[in-house]
Amino acid sequence: MTDRAASSWELGRRWLVIRCLPRSEHVAAAKARELGFTVLFLHSDYMKAVAKRKPRRVIEAYLPGYIFAVADRRYSLHELTKAHGVQSVLMSGGEYAMIPDTDPVMRQLLKMGDDKGRVDREDAKKPITLFKAGETVRIKEGPFALFTAVIESIDEKRQWSWVWVELFGGKVRVQMELETLSKAA
Repeated sequence: MTDRAASSWELGRRWLVIRCLPRSEHVAAAKARELGFTVLFLHSDYMKAVAKRKPRRVIEAYLPGYIFAVADRRYSLHELTKAHGVQSVLMSGGEYAMIPDTDPVMRQLLKMGDDKGRVDREDAKKPITLFKAGETVRIKEGPFALFTAVIESIDEKRQWSWVWVELFGGKVRVQMELETLSKAA
C-alpha cells in the first residue's frame, strides 16, 4: 500500500470495494471478518421451499459479486486479496479504491442493513436515490443534455422526477428519468 493510501486510513472510515467469486460473497465476508476487517455484506436471508425436500436456507446478495470492508487498523491487504471467496480488491490508478463514509451512496448502503447486514426483501427491491428535492443537477442525455436543472419532486418507485430547466430566460417544468441526471459540479 502506498503512503498516500496508508494516510487515508487516518482520515476516517474508507471502504474498500471487494470483488467476490460468483455466489461467494458470504464466504469472502466471513474470511475478511476473520482477518480483522469490518465488513458490509448486504444480503437477504430466508428459507426457500424445494420440491420433495426440506426447505433450505438461502443467502441472496443485495449487490451480487461485491462486499465492502474497512480495517479499523492497518491490516494486510495482501492476505485479503488471497482470501477464499475474494476475486480482487478494486483499484484505481494503482491504488486501492476507497469510498468514504460521507459518500451519499455509501451512507444509504450503511443505513439499509441491520447490524449483521441483513436487508428486508422488500427493502432490497427499493432503488437507491441519490437526489433530493431542491437539489441542482446536470442532465446527461436527451434534448436537454448538459443543461442544469433543479429537482422539484422525485418518484422513487417509477425512477423519474420533475425538474425545472432554465430555457430562453424562463423556467420549464420537465419530467426526467433519474438515470439521466447527475450531480451538478
